[in-house]
Amino acid sequence: MVQVMPPPEFRQLNHEAADYNRVYSYCFNPDRAAEDDNGRRNFVPLADNATPPTEYDDGFAECGPGEYISFKLRNVRSARSNPEQWDDPTRRVFIYYADSTINPDTGVLEHDFSGYQLRNGWRYDEMDLVQRNLETVVCPTLELCVREDEGGILPNYDTHRQPEIADVPCEPGMFMYYAWEDRSQGYGWTDYDYNDIRLVIGCPTFEEAGGGLIRVVR
Repeated sequence: MVQVMPPPEFRQLNHEAADYNRVYSYCFNPDRAAEDDNGRRNFVPLADNATPPTEYDDGFAECGPGEYISFKLRNVRSARSNPEQWDDPTRRVFIYYADSTINPDTGVLEHDFSGYQLRNGWRYDEMDLVQRNLETVVCPTLELCVREDEGGILPNYDTHRQPEIADVPCEPGMFMYYAWEDRSQGYGWTDYDYNDIRLVIGCPTFEEAGGGLIRVVR
């Protein structure tokens, strides 16, 4: 089976950051995690926090059997207002991966999170993350995918808190909320309010590699 993310259900929420942040989708295969590419391939830019946001036309990464659509955050320090610095390898650049899999027992979409400081455009120095930089919430409907103070179920903008982590299945017709804290403690000032870049994405469906829709039930 192939995991498919439905691009029409993607939308970006308001965000807050002085850094430049760009989110990519990519394909992760846990059976290839020990290979040179760490099981990650086909990186496709999805959204950023430019003003106005950059229009990316390629949609989500197209993944094959055994692969899961995952998300990468590229953070460039204090560069949001300076487009010439967004892809400059000499800037302070930090990379966060959220390798995604689905728990076979619970059906929950899980994310193995890791962070790296990128040096000279090629050297990845793994970061000692004090806490996870990604927050996830499953929304039964799109209308509920707003903050609690707006009548929804998403966390309010409280600072210095632990992120929520979705623990229920992300089923077709539902939505997954992704919110990143773009800095980690020990690597610059951070407030851990998880609103530096925020996305709402339709939950994936599964299709046979040869065609046809499959609904996985428990």
